[in-house]
Amino acid sequence: SGACACVAHISGLDVHVANVGDTRAVLGSLENDRWVAKPMSTDHNTSNPAEVERVRNSHPKVEGSFVLKNNRLLSQLIPLRAFGDVRYKWSLTELKSIVQIMDTPYARTIIPMNYYTPPYLIVTPEVRYHRLSSDDKFLVIASDGLWEQLSDERVVQLLGEFIEGKETNVHFKMSDPRMKLGQVNQVLKRRKIGLANKTSDVNAATHLIRHALGPEHTKVSELLTLPPE
Repeated sequence: SGACACVAHISGLDVHVANVGDTRAVLGSLENDRWVAKPMSTDHNTSNPAEVERVRNSHPKVEGSFVLKNNRLLSQLIPLRAFGDVRYKWSLTELKSIVQIMDTPYARTIIPMNYYTPPYLIVTPEVRYHRLSSDDKFLVIASDGLWEQLSDERVVQLLGEFIEGKETNVHFKMSDPRMKLGQVNQVLKRRKIGLANKTSDVNAATHLIRHALGPEHTKVSELLTLPPE
């Protein structure tokens, strides 16, 4: 009935990220040979104090005890911004007409409790801007399922190591024939680290999903093939 979304628009070195809900975008940068995670969005849920304040200020103070309850909007919805989910947006009159037209047990549960001053849910995106530098290497956009299992820092570290491991799949070539011996040594040291990070995964998304589920392949395979009971 509803959906969150995160979109990135990249033009040259200019990056704009628009986010609605608890999806998230994180930029991976390599600074002084260390992987750094740079948030490119904020989550629209009760873990975000500014978002909580926005919701509370949008409704009368008398609704303060129930507008956000159990870390959910009207005790039901986790994201505080989303597409769809009109049962938190339309007027009470409109929702009652829908209930009347459908006339089913499900329809009678459409209207949330304490529904007085809609809309409670908005779809306005929050937009962030970033100017890319040579340190910036990749952008991860994912839904809450990933971020509930892995932190921003862990995701960037996993992908950074994945990239370093992939680089060892090709034979070593000096990027500049004028490189000094010390520079060659530094490159070879990085390749040695990359060999330790080599993985059977062929793309970055699969690599992240595997680690979100659990890095041990046999265990993940067993868990995903458990019978329904």
